Amino acid sequence: GLFQNDIKKVLAYSTVSQLGYMFVAMGAGAYVAGLFHLMTHAFFKALLFLGSGSVIYALHHEQDLRNMGGLKKRMKITWITFLVGSLAISGIPPFSGFFSKDLILEKSYTYGALFYGLGIITALLTAFYMFRMTYLAFYGESRVSSDKALHLHESPLVMTIPLVILSIGA
Repeated sequence: GLFQNDIKKVLAYSTVSQLGYMFVAMGAGAYVAGLFHLMTHAFFKALLFLGSGSVIYALHHEQDLRNMGGLKKRMKITWITFLVGSLAISGIPPFSGFFSKDLILEKSYTYGALFYGLGIITALLTAFYMFRMTYLAFYGESRVSSDKALHLHESPLVMTIPLVILSIGA
């Protein structure tokens, strides 16, 4: 996910990373923590995939982050909910990902500082690539082609209402 430019591929790679957290929890005997992270992951990952779908829909099937930028001006609901999902997956308090990751890290520390340290490094890398993706899509100068920029708009309510609902669970 660190060097990927396809918005859906970044999210797919991040799923592998989050599965790693769940496996660490299971390996540490922290089954409740692993299941808790599975549940929180379901909410924030659904939010992020639906948010990326909203962006792709608005940009007429464009998935390359290098052809985005500045979308927060025209897609405020998608931007805010995507930011919430990014904060949650990054483990930032008070979002759900913080509580589930913190519990896993706490349990992994009982098996040694190495596992704890690897968990912290993984969390930092996750935060980096998620905010890289958020920045490339929503901040900075628009890199959207002029023909797509003319028709750029927020997604219909059938997409934005679920985004808002999922952001509450994230």
